[in-house]
Amino acid sequence: MLSLVMSITMLSSVSAKEASIEYQGVWTDYAAKEYAAGDGTKESPYLIKDASELALLAKNVNEKEEKDKYYELISDIDLSGHFWNPIGDVKRKLNVFYGGNYFYGVFEGNNHTIKNLNIIQNNPNDDNYYYGLFVWNSGTIQNLNIINANIDCDRVSYIGGIASVNEGNINHVRLMALLV
Repeated sequence: MLSLVMSITMLSSVSAKEASIEYQGVWTDYAAKEYAAGDGTKESPYLIKDASELALLAKNVNEKEEKDKYYELISDIDLSGHFWNPIGDVKRKLNVFYGGNYFYGVFEGNNHTIKNLNIIQNNPNDDNYYYGLFVWNSGTIQNLNIINANIDCDRVSYIGGIASVNEGNINHVRLMALLV
């Protein structure tokens, strides 16, 4: 038990800024043009095979092009190299909510792993207080593993490795090594 506490303490002292991996830009700037396969229905979910396709999901939900579709991971994903721009967003000004792009779909992880999720709030004028793989989940996220999540923000925020706010279902999801 003591070694587990020590290893978590040691891990939490390393941020994405200090890590040996160089992080440049956000993943949505490197989003794929299309998913590996599928049409987003229950019978034929969008298949996601790599980080650029996961970034496409974030980009499409954030731009309101899709929010209630079906998605399925078909391989493990490493998000090293770029910072993560969460799936969905919340619109607010001066603590007044006025909408947002929430996730209403089904995200089936197939017990795959997403590793090296790095989010940094580096814009003092950023009005976003929500950080996680998903911002606001009103759908279903299931059968997923997340390893080495690092969320670096300098103000009080809603932070979650899976979702910063959950009004839906999160089932059989494991989060290992969340650093805030």
